[in-house]
Amino acid sequence: MQLIFNFNELDNSKVKEVGGKNASLGEMFKELDSEGINIPDGFATSAEAYWKFVKENDILDPLKETLASLDKDSDDSLKKTGKKCRDIVMGVSSRNGS
Repeated sequence: MQLIFNFNELDNSKVKEVGGKNASLGEMFKELDSEGINIPDGFATSAEAYWKFVKENDILDPLKETLASLDKDSDDSLKKTGKKCRDIVMGVSSRNGS
């Protein structure tokens, strides 16, 4: 199980593992250098890493409850709900001393 991928390991065949944006960054990193376009090196965490984090820190239910209250037609609701979700995830780091 690979949890972290360097950009040089990514291309569009890895969309399932890291999502479309990260796979595209890998494509650009590998392909555009020869064209003189510099893409900063980096890495992507896998979807599997995300789910492992959510499960091991027991935050799935709080995230689901928060998202259930989202009013999709309200920008304000989107901002507040997004902040609550970020707070849940970041709270794990605070609990673990990171």
